[in-house]
Amino acid sequence: MKTIFVTSNLRFPPSSGPFLRTESVIKALSKYSEVIIYSLNTKDSIGGNIAIEFYKNYTKKIFFAPSTRKAFFILLKRIINKVFKVIFNKHIYIIDSRKNDIKFLIKVAKKLKIDVVWLGFAGTLYDYLKIIKENSNFKVVVDTDSVWSRFILRGLPYEKDEQKRSKIESAGKLKEEEERWGTIIADITTAVSEVDAEYFKSYLRNKEKVKILSNVLDLKNYKINIPEPSGFKKPSIFFAGSFGIDSPMNDAAKWFIEHI
Repeated sequence: MKTIFVTSNLRFPPSSGPFLRTESVIKALSKYSEVIIYSLNTKDSIGGNIAIEFYKNYTKKIFFAPSTRKAFFILLKRIINKVFKVIFNKHIYIIDSRKNDIKFLIKVAKKLKIDVVWLGFAGTLYDYLKIIKENSNFKVVVDTDSVWSRFILRGLPYEKDEQKRSKIESAGKLKEEEERWGTIIADITTAVSEVDAEYFKSYLRNKEKVKILSNVLDLKNYKINIPEPSGFKKPSIFFAGSFGIDSPMNDAAKWFIEHI
C-alpha cells in the first residue's frame, strides 16, 4: 500500500505537540505502508538537510508543495498586485497558491498510484479534502489532533469585548460546519481521544468511520542523559508548549506563577 502524508507540521527535531504527532504518525505508518511525504513547509523551516536525512528512514520520497519553492515569486506578485491596486484599482496576477498546492498533490498522487491520501493536522485542511474528493477517487484519512471548533470557541465564555466575541463565534461556527461535512465525506476520521471521537461520530450513521489515534511519544528519543545545569533546583516544573499573546499557555504560566 502507498500513502501520501500531507502535512503543514513537519519539523526535525520536533519543537511542539503537532510536530511530535506528525513524527509519531509517520513512523507508525511506515511499518504498514510505503510513505511519501507532501510538505506544505519549506525545506529550511522543517530543519533543512538534517530533517531530510531523518525522514529518509521512514519515507521513499519527500515532495514540497509548489508554494514552498516559489515563496519569493509569490511575494513579488503580491507586491506588484498591491501597487497596481493603488494606481489602477486592479490586480494583474491571480494568486491562489493553496489551490495550486492541492492540484499538484493530486497530480503527484495519481502519478505514483497512491492508495491513500493522509491529511495530517487536518483541522486546517478541509479544503484539501473537498477538492481531492471532487477530483479523484483516492481514499482520504482526515487525521485530527483536536476538535478544532472547540479550540476556537473555548475562549468565548471569558471574552468581554463584543466585537471579539462575534469573531470567535463566527469562526467557531464555520469550523463546526467544516467538521460536519468533512467527517461525512472523509473515508476515515481519526481522533486523539474518546471525547473527540464521540463528537465526530455524532455526524455519522456509520460510526466505524471514526478511529482513535492517540498522541504518543517514541521513548527511544529520550534515552539520553543530559547533565543538569549549574544551580538547578528540585522540585521543578518545565512549561512546554506554544506561547504567545493571549495564548492558553501564557495564561496558565502566569496563573501558576502568581497563585501557586
